[in-house]
Amino acid sequence: MPADYMHYIFADKTIKKGQKKIATLASQGPDIFFFYGLVLLPRKNGKEIRKFGHHLHRINPFEVYNYLINYSLAQEKKKQDILLSFTKGFIYHYTLDRKMHPYVLDKSGHNDINKKRKKVSIDHEYLESAMDVLIANHFEYYLEPNSMYDLPIEQITLVSVMLSNMAKDVFNIDYIKDDTYLKAFKDFKKIKKILYSKNGKKKKIFDFFFRNTPLSAMSHPVRIKEEYLDCLNEKRAAWVCPNTKKKRTESVLELFDAAKIDALMVDEIIKKAVRKEDFTADLKYFIGNINHLGLKFK
Repeated sequence: MPADYMHYIFADKTIKKGQKKIATLASQGPDIFFFYGLVLLPRKNGKEIRKFGHHLHRINPFEVYNYLINYSLAQEKKKQDILLSFTKGFIYHYTLDRKMHPYVLDKSGHNDINKKRKKVSIDHEYLESAMDVLIANHFEYYLEPNSMYDLPIEQITLVSVMLSNMAKDVFNIDYIKDDTYLKAFKDFKKIKKILYSKNGKKKKIFDFFFRNTPLSAMSHPVRIKEEYLDCLNEKRAAWVCPNTKKKRTESVLELFDAAKIDALMVDEIIKKAVRKEDFTADLKYFIGNINHLGLKFK
């Protein structure tokens, strides 16, 4: 994943119509599930639910998106507007993920068979946090956790029920309950508040006591370390695509713009569904054979 700032900015700049606030939350995609049960007392089935979030990143997402679109359309008009907006934002998450991930995977050492996987994971998170700060600076967004997702609880509850039904009907999973996404969202907000370091003081504590852990890596830096100053690849350094093994030189901003073009395809798919036209072939074509990680799924 790119981290939360980039997804928020992508959705905020791209989504023009509909229930924009719920669509912007949806642009965090399955990442919300990563935070379930990580605040204070653990929640039941926490590991399984967090793994479910990772699972959604690795698979062919067609069945998920097809289900969410049809579920949304089956609701009465007011609920339909909310759920379709969420579904569009949810697919936007994938749209940005699949463009950014090949770059992030290479730069964090995914292609290095000699690098320990735990180190790859931590470097991945450090890189994404630096990218988040620089992309926010580039677009002049000044974001704070408490101001990003001010949403009516009724809307999030509605979405939470939809995702519970999706988990049961698509994956035959019964531990994603009607309130699971809602609880994960609450945990997400709490953790982001804990990690937020406006003046950098908390960040220094995380870096000193929790270096090379997710707590340090996911806390946005106030100042970018020298090794990450060009993490948006504005100098167009070569990087290797994990799928093709070929060198590419696109910058993060170019990948961001490419994802915005793909988002137009998502809009057309949703419009086609609302007109009660068959959208499945378009959805399959849009996905191709690429998952959230920008990798070919099996």
